[in-house]
Amino acid sequence: MLKVVVPASGEEFFLAAGVYDLGRTSESDIILRHDTVSRSHAHLFFENDAWHLRDLGSTNGTFVNGQVLNGSVKLKGETRVQIGAVRLVLTPWERDDVLTGQVKTPPIQPELGESTHGLDSNQQEALKRRELFLESLTSINNRDDFYRSGLPEMLEEQGLTGFGIVIAFRKKPYVHFAHGSNPSIFLEDPRVADSLFTKEVRLAGNNGSNWVSSPSRISSQSLAVFVITRPGQYRDGLSESLMKRLVHLARYLYLVEKKTDQPDPYSTQKVFPHGAETNILYLPGMESPVLFASAASRRLVEEIRALAATKAGVILDGETGVGKEIAAAMIHHFSGRKGPFMPVMTSSLPENLVENELFGHRKGAYSGAVTTEKGKFQAAADGTLFLDEVADMPAPVQAKLLRVLENGEVFPVGATSPTKVDVRLVAASNIPFTRLVEEKRLRRDVYYRLKTFRVHIPPLRERRQEILPLFEFFISRAARESDKLFRGISPKAVRLLLNYSWPGNVRELKNEAERVALLMKSSGVVHGDMLNEEIRAGGKDAHSLPTGDSLKDRVDRLEREMITRALAETGGNRTKAADKLGLSRKGLFKKMARLGIE
Repeated sequence: MLKVVVPASGEEFFLAAGVYDLGRTSESDIILRHDTVSRSHAHLFFENDAWHLRDLGSTNGTFVNGQVLNGSVKLKGETRVQIGAVRLVLTPWERDDVLTGQVKTPPIQPELGESTHGLDSNQQEALKRRELFLESLTSINNRDDFYRSGLPEMLEEQGLTGFGIVIAFRKKPYVHFAHGSNPSIFLEDPRVADSLFTKEVRLAGNNGSNWVSSPSRISSQSLAVFVITRPGQYRDGLSESLMKRLVHLARYLYLVEKKTDQPDPYSTQKVFPHGAETNILYLPGMESPVLFASAASRRLVEEIRALAATKAGVILDGETGVGKEIAAAMIHHFSGRKGPFMPVMTSSLPENLVENELFGHRKGAYSGAVTTEKGKFQAAADGTLFLDEVADMPAPVQAKLLRVLENGEVFPVGATSPTKVDVRLVAASNIPFTRLVEEKRLRRDVYYRLKTFRVHIPPLRERRQEILPLFEFFISRAARESDKLFRGISPKAVRLLLNYSWPGNVRELKNEAERVALLMKSSGVVHGDMLNEEIRAGGKDAHSLPTGDSLKDRVDRLEREMITRALAETGGNRTKAADKLGLSRKGLFKKMARLGIE
């Protein structure tokens, strides 16, 4: 593919491999209606796995990156081309994110934009700023790019005080992304809200501003792209080319890392009821839906789907807060098993009762056992049992666990014969399993029985493209629960969120989003000074450690830092600190003792 951008108008399209004649006549493949363009001016062609441009002896010449083109040139990366006085930006495109309808076939007559003929210097400078703005719109591929590009300031310069995306979520409009002015008029009137996804809506604000919303669609997800103008500007409305660029930008901002015209490789109507492009998965029994906002997380889902159908054991490793329980819930969901998904935090179980909790007991097995009780294994029959921090189980219990793994049977306390169980076992730890074995905290034979499949969940700092979508997802839900409307994130706050290392991963991000939602004022905008002190300071990167440190040293240092921070934030309350870290109180005590934390 070749991406073609006309900076003066903001028009953008793609060309499939082939040969294209550029000229000003109707016989040309790409028609450039301009006096400075020759009848047959240049050729664009794909040859030997590369795009080339050749001048055809034109009167006013062809220029490539400011240099006169004599003959032909191979296009490498983004290339600025001038055909006579018509400027183009040509970029060979190898990514697979081209949207349906963006690939054009001859004859193609792009909009060339405004001419500078007859304009004074101030008017020409204003036109150049507009061209730069339109060109910037075409270079945005994700939300991070939006805030890093300077586009927020350029939107303001162009007289656009509000811009964003509203999506249809469970038959109600929901602000997915918003920058600048509050889109309240579109949402407060039910008649207007009902029309957002079916037709263009144009409203006049009381202060002379214009409110425009244009419907769009990605797969089965309905979108509405809204624009709010400064009072007194755009009296005749936004131009078609400008609105087209803004809609294009919005589609990119709506998590369009995948092709929208191809079926999702791991999606079904049951799994993704709102369409693959929503990247939202609803898991039975989970408190909230799960958002996938990067190629890495979608690859993780694909990996989980591939192994879910088997009965083999799975180990999940990853730092605290990355979402291991959610991954285990997905394994159960995709496995199709009829029984329940049952998570067990083994460190939260009293040491003298671990065996009883997991395997159950017979009546009279011990003083106080007045009835026969099933353990977790039997309660999870035909389902999935998730053992988090599995190495915290005492050695005798690990021996009984081995029997379950080898023979599929449990021995309840006080029983004289085993009981058969059909349970899928998933185990997890925030410490590498090999290290647990080396330190003799986990039996080697148990480890080998568990590790038929190993799934590593990367930390949030290695998938930074998820930070903003996840933060917006969490804060939007928290804001709704407080009867507030989340409208956007300031550029400064975005930079702070992206620069922070998030040692507590998704759990820490979620906690921060929920905290900020409580502090958020009626404006609905998140500002930098609302974020916690560590994020505002840029965050001490717990992972930028001396190269001589061992993996154990790094993990210990990270755990020590997170525990110390949690204790400080909760005023030394260990119960609250344990809850904040996703640990039991006993599990926190164990870690504090091992790490020497007073």
